[in-house]
Amino acid sequence: MKYAEILKLYKEGRLPLSEKEQVERDIEKQEAISDFLFDMDETGLEELFSADGQGEKNFDDSEENFLRLIKKSIRNSFIKMGIAVGASVLFITLLIIFVLPEAVDKFYYDPNQVVGVQEDNAQITTDRMSLDMACYSELFMPQSYRNEVIAGENGFGCYDITIPQIVYSPKNTLKTVNGTLERNKLILYDTDTLKHISVNSFIPPSNGENPVSYDTAPLGSKEDAKRFLEQKPKDIYGAFISLEKACNYEDAISWLYGKNISEGAIWCAVYHEDKSGEPIVENIGFKVANSGICLDWDREKYPILSLLDNSGKSYDLFDEESMKTHFLSLLSYIRDNREICRIMRGHGSDNDGFYEDLTAYVKSEGLKIHGFYIEAERDELLKLWEDEKVSYIYAVNIY
Repeated sequence: MKYAEILKLYKEGRLPLSEKEQVERDIEKQEAISDFLFDMDETGLEELFSADGQGEKNFDDSEENFLRLIKKSIRNSFIKMGIAVGASVLFITLLIIFVLPEAVDKFYYDPNQVVGVQEDNAQITTDRMSLDMACYSELFMPQSYRNEVIAGENGFGCYDITIPQIVYSPKNTLKTVNGTLERNKLILYDTDTLKHISVNSFIPPSNGENPVSYDTAPLGSKEDAKRFLEQKPKDIYGAFISLEKACNYEDAISWLYGKNISEGAIWCAVYHEDKSGEPIVENIGFKVANSGICLDWDREKYPILSLLDNSGKSYDLFDEESMKTHFLSLLSYIRDNREICRIMRGHGSDNDGFYEDLTAYVKSEGLKIHGFYIEAERDELLKLWEDEKVSYIYAVNIY
């Protein structure tokens, strides 16, 4: 009778007492041998199952067969264990390579998040950082408007960033800025191209009985600033035009367009006052005519957020209500998406009161303008000095 059949009868309780006791002794022996084999290395196992010098085996045939079965069982167990360990290691490795980077990305700013889809073509989308940059640069960076960002994923919240210039350039020079975004920290290789304007680029307009003050003017007195411009070579410059008095948008833009100034880079500096009636001159505003790629966004929540509307809509640039809606949507969007302010480490406030006060003033008093940023020939700027509406011109080089 085969030993497997004996074990089956033992399990069923049908073995005679003498055979039952023999099986139990065999089981006890197997356990002892298993413990012994686990403590031995491969050499020890080979010696155990090799013949002695007299050609006689260390064990009788039945014991040797029994040990061979045990050895095979142990080897199979080790193989299964190795497969299980290997599969676990492979799973963990694949998890680290493919899943963990994306999981970590969820905890950080995602520049490639889709925030807008073209109505007629779902394949054309607007990503988060492009829209964020469009709104942020329009509000706070009149010299450096950008509305496209290309982000290459590196995992773990890291991206290679490319910010091309595809907008109007007065000197036909387009500058692409590269860098990295590493867990919400933006590092640009060329910091000068996307720099913020100085805080005193504009000076406060007159307000009631208070005349224009040149105490904070970047180039000193009005005469000094004009002389500075006269001594510059004949070229195109970026100019911050401060107005003698703040005026409503329609009057301001009609006056500037009447000067035949290039329309490609006109940026309006928005005026507001504090609760005591004192003027607040912030470097915050909007562009009258944008150039770049068209965008999509939540138009119901942020109406006229961009003048470059992928839906094909166009807007009357002389209509104050349309431009007021545009500016208020910019404020609302940046207030709701302040991560871009922290990433750019520039303007933009974490204080909701700033946005609420400015929004309330514009809604109540209308869209008032206290200055412009334009790009024009030196001689055109000198002509503007002669206009009574202009209080100051601060000109900077365009590279």
